[in-house]
Amino acid sequence: MKVSEVEDKVIILDEDFTLQSSVDPIEFGEMRVVSPHGVGDLMLVFKEERGDFDKLCDDEVLEASVMAKLKELGFEGEPFGRSELGRQWEWELAYEGGDDFREWLKEKWGWVDLMELEDDED
Repeated sequence: MKVSEVEDKVIILDEDFTLQSSVDPIEFGEMRVVSPHGVGDLMLVFKEERGDFDKLCDDEVLEASVMAKLKELGFEGEPFGRSELGRQWEWELAYEGGDDFREWLKEKWGWVDLMELEDDED
């Protein structure tokens, strides 16, 4: 399959949930992954714009809550942390999973790994 033949799709892992941070509970609208061009980053979409999102990027309590939520959904892999700061913004936090997370996404949710596709257009 060629890269140009694959359309982006959003895989919604969960909707309308609350996770605990070190400061307060935070309401999220979606936990999602974009396939294939999202490189397997887990995106958490806030229900309301947050002015403190930059502090939340490294919040260990929130990261533990994210991993607990993923475990509820069936993911049993290694913990992971936030993606690069350029991927974070007022409405969304991005977390970067490892190979085990990407394998789980492929098996359970049909995620397409862009790196595994052939691109014969070069």
